[in-house]
Amino acid sequence: MGKIYFVPSADPKTQNVKDEYITLSVTEGGETTYNWECIGSTTIDLSNYYTKAQTDTQIASALNNALAAYSTTTQVGTMISSAINSALAAYATKEYVSSQVQEYAGTFRGTYDTIADLEATTGNHHNDYAWVKVTDSDGDNDYDRYKYNGSAWVFEYRLNNTHFTADELASIRSGMTTAKREKLDALPTDSELTTTLNAMTRHTRLTDFDLNVLKQAVADQNLEKYGLKVGDQKTINGYTYVIADLNTMKGTSTPYRVTANHVGLVVIPHTTTKWNASGNTSTGADNRGAGYKNCDLHDYLKTTVLPHVQNDLGAANLIAHSKLLTNAVNATGYNRYGSNTGCSSGWEWVADQYICALSEVQVYGATVWSSSGYDTGEACRQLEVFQHFSHTEIFGSEYPWLRDVVSASDAAGAHDDGAAGIDPASYALYVAALILFH
Repeated sequence: MGKIYFVPSADPKTQNVKDEYITLSVTEGGETTYNWECIGSTTIDLSNYYTKAQTDTQIASALNNALAAYSTTTQVGTMISSAINSALAAYATKEYVSSQVQEYAGTFRGTYDTIADLEATTGNHHNDYAWVKVTDSDGDNDYDRYKYNGSAWVFEYRLNNTHFTADELASIRSGMTTAKREKLDALPTDSELTTTLNAMTRHTRLTDFDLNVLKQAVADQNLEKYGLKVGDQKTINGYTYVIADLNTMKGTSTPYRVTANHVGLVVIPHTTTKWNASGNTSTGADNRGAGYKNCDLHDYLKTTVLPHVQNDLGAANLIAHSKLLTNAVNATGYNRYGSNTGCSSGWEWVADQYICALSEVQVYGATVWSSSGYDTGEACRQLEVFQHFSHTEIFGSEYPWLRDVVSASDAAGAHDDGAAGIDPASYALYVAALILFH
């Protein structure tokens, strides 16, 4: 089973041809029978193939046709010679090449004092070059390079005959000095200009700002450069600080003036106290004496408000200086009431003062109810913030005490209705004061 047997073909027309047989099994009705099955023959059909004689004939014909396309030996030699001559004709002769190199390579023709001297030369060739001495507008000696174009000398460039670059030479010759450069360096950047212009054109007051930025503005003596302006305010731990004036007490006559750059801040604690609990301006608590120097208001500012401010802003950032404060009251002296009901009558310089109530001059720009010249003291200039804003815009509905004595029983205050007010010293009014920050 499974084997193939070759049996000589029964066809008498062929020789050595075999038929292929294989045994197949067939099972029907439970019985298996085996039969021989013819599955093919070893016969090969070569009717479509060339014989050896036919193949030889085709090869001979192809060779004859190929040889017929070629020229004779003489013709081939002629064609080769012609091709070589044509190729050589495309190349210049040695003499021609040499002449062209000499013509276009260019030769240095020397250095001349004037262009006229150079133009007077003869025998020049294409691309020859030369230098001409010149003196520029700054009096410096330079050299101009010229090249011959076959018919004329043409300027090419000026030689930088120094160790400086062209940009450095231009800077040197521009007239720039160290002083001028320092002025240019001091000009604001685009960003700084934008910040400054925004601050200058801003019509609203900031309700918050960075103290570090304020310190930079103070050091630079320029609020707008850092986006700040007078009237801007910041609240810390319930106290409001308003930018009032730049270099408020700046001067050289220490200790009365301050040499360091600083900014005046109006402190608004939002608290109240009495100018003098005694009800008069000549007697402070604990028999401290007369005038603003000894009044309860000043004592309250020093003992209650100042420690809070030092905690908010940092004690090291505050500046003390001497202040000229009233220390005497003439109980029968004449005042702005037009009556002899009392006026301030003396003053003294008090050293190391960090905080003080505002004067009428600092708020209004002039005295109104102040009883005498002793009240104003060193606080004799209106703060810039009150040049732009009324005191009601700064203090709102609060009306703080001022330092000015009005009479033996009254003191000045900035009323919330916008008026320059007067009130009995025993009244409890709001508080405001000036400090110097740097």
